[in-house]
Amino acid sequence: MAELLASLVPMLGLALLHFIWQGALIGLLAVVALNALRNARPQARYAVACLALLACVLMPLATLLSMLAPDLLAIELGSVLATADRDAYVAGDRTLSALTPAWAQIHPYLPALVATWAAGTCLLSLRMALGLAWILRLRNEPQAAAQLAWQERLDAIAARFQLRRCVTLRLVGELNSPVSAGWWRPLVLLPASLITRMPTDLIEALLAHELAHIRRHDYLVNLLQNTIEALLFYHPVVWWLSHCIRVEREVIADQLATELACAPRKLALSLSELADFQRTVPPGPVLHLLQAADGNQLMPRIQQLLRPTHRAQPGARIVFPLLGLLSAGIATYAWAQGQDGEPGITTHGTLHLDDKRHGDSFAVVRGVGDEMHMWGSIDDIEAINSSRQDVAGDYLWFRRGSRAYVVTDPAIVARAVEAARETDEPERKLEELEAQMEPHDRKMEMLEARMDALSDDTEASPRAAAAEKQMEILGRQQEKLARQQERLLERQEDAEGDVDVVNQLARQIDELGKQQDELGRRMDEQARVIDEESARFESRQAPMEALSREMELASQPMEAIGKQMEAQSSVVEEASARVESELRKLIDEALARKLATPAVASVR
Repeated sequence: MAELLASLVPMLGLALLHFIWQGALIGLLAVVALNALRNARPQARYAVACLALLACVLMPLATLLSMLAPDLLAIELGSVLATADRDAYVAGDRTLSALTPAWAQIHPYLPALVATWAAGTCLLSLRMALGLAWILRLRNEPQAAAQLAWQERLDAIAARFQLRRCVTLRLVGELNSPVSAGWWRPLVLLPASLITRMPTDLIEALLAHELAHIRRHDYLVNLLQNTIEALLFYHPVVWWLSHCIRVEREVIADQLATELACAPRKLALSLSELADFQRTVPPGPVLHLLQAADGNQLMPRIQQLLRPTHRAQPGARIVFPLLGLLSAGIATYAWAQGQDGEPGITTHGTLHLDDKRHGDSFAVVRGVGDEMHMWGSIDDIEAINSSRQDVAGDYLWFRRGSRAYVVTDPAIVARAVEAARETDEPERKLEELEAQMEPHDRKMEMLEARMDALSDDTEASPRAAAAEKQMEILGRQQEKLARQQERLLERQEDAEGDVDVVNQLARQIDELGKQQDELGRRMDEQARVIDEESARFESRQAPMEALSREMELASQPMEAIGKQMEAQSSVVEEASARVESELRKLIDEALARKLATPAVASVR
């Protein structure tokens, strides 16, 4: 078990690194699915985003388990094998042997990577713990008289949602929006300052929205989201998916609230008032844990309530960076897999850095061309290079324990050189495949550069941004006129007996109606501008989609060569194992015949 724990840190580091390209792939699939469902019900988009976020958790877990499985098997076998055989299954020492060259080179940095990841996760987890403690403190505070009155209103609205559990209400001063928290014992937090700045019926519409969250158990899902964000905080796809979930969740809660408790127009009006309120009040300390209205998302929600329209393509801005990240990840992975069985640097020979489990290293060193075939730890390379200064010609170098030896006997050295040549031809073929991969890598890099250049043109145009801003201003003006109309209608009802007053108020109401019609016409003009800019944006997507297809075609030969490299790597590995066995026999023979002499350079 100690060996398994020793190997867990580098394996966890590799799983975190692999998730960089795995997360990019999940993000691309999610973008495609959300784009196909852009006109579907928000529940469908919400389910897709949740499944994609769940896949982000399962993918690195599956990668880690796939690497741990051989070590678990080795530990189980070790309980019934002889002591001599157990040495071949030391899990911690086997970790480096499973690494391909790209991973072997970063192996020394894996502990630091895991430590950095753990520190980030701990900080985000601490933030969650502080937030939960803050919510618990508010729940246990005694109720004031004002809270009791609003508790009655909340209970009346909750009855429409047929909630079985009692929902507690608390008035707080640290928030700028009503929020819901808790799952088993749900809680609604209402900003105290909001009561004096918004009509009661509008606050009740906001409370209905929070009760919709409680009925759907959204707090529990949000808590799981925060946990995933803490674990995979380093990947932007996780944060984007989590944002998509929150956006769709708010739309679904709006729909449920309007179906059971309030009219769409009233909820839209309350959101507009809430937007004005949030401009003057800072956000609360733990909104990441709560179902809180995001000020940046209020206007799209208002538009959905008043004028359901075609939704923009989700995630369009991140599609092409994700394509570049995924392509680079696939190319790197294919190249690394092609090096399997030869985990080391192959300058002037071959380094097989897979033999720490035996506690020794050995190398066939050629005097001509400084060529070397080595099996063992990377830490011994410096000692082998130092031995060249003291030994001329070909020789066999090896280490046993803490001491290094050289064998210069011509017969044994000749047999060692001949044995090492068995790997030459398989390695040559592998190098040819690597050379074939290089032009494809360069082509993919060129396509990625073109994609980056095209993606710079996908930002929203200033004309569209100005139209959206104008829509927001007109929407607030229209809502203000609607409130004035409501007040005039109330005055008209109170003045039923006074014909002159009623007629005067009717003229004012008609004038407000004309102003609303004019505002509606101007909103339609801005909507046409937005539609035109959306059409232009979609037309710019065509060359990007064509380039994406070209990148997909370019990756196919890379995948084919990668498979050939993987197969050839198996051939190299088998040849290397045979050479290793023969060299061990030669080393044992040299020791038995006392032909091995201590190397001048000390080892470690």
